[in-house]
Amino acid sequence: MRTNLSEWLSKLAASDYFIGAAALLLFLFLCKIFFRKNWISISGSKFGKVRMSRRALYSVICGITSDVEGIVGRHVKVVIKRRKVYIDVYIKLGVCRNISAISEDVQMRLNNILVNDFGLNNIGKIDVIIAGFSRKSYQNDGFLAENCCEHRETKGDEHAADETN
Repeated sequence: MRTNLSEWLSKLAASDYFIGAAALLLFLFLCKIFFRKNWISISGSKFGKVRMSRRALYSVICGITSDVEGIVGRHVKVVIKRRKVYIDVYIKLGVCRNISAISEDVQMRLNNILVNDFGLNNIGKIDVIIAGFSRKSYQNDGFLAENCCEHRETKGDEHAADETN
């Protein structure tokens, strides 16, 4: 009986049907990986579902981050795991900016707008990643000295003393 089963399995593995079925399963698996869900569920009722496309969410996030002072560039990554939406915002800052204040401002604005205004109650995490700084600071040392926070504070104090006289 064992020899018949092993012969049958070896014939099955060599048959065109088995190779075709294995190739089809591999193709379906790859399609599932590359063609992931592009819709984010916002809410549902007895009348139907309300969903948002990833592109719409990207444009909202880019619009919100463009209003924050000090951000020069941005890139957004949205991942959906276990019905939770995880947002990674990669930002590029101008010179002499308070990183913690800007990242907290971005997180608070995104959370307020996505949860309160749009009703997305499945936000998992909003991570802000500093991807770099403005190229102007690398190319021109004088630009960095003129726009540095310490330089700006001392320059501002001189102007304030002039106005009081």
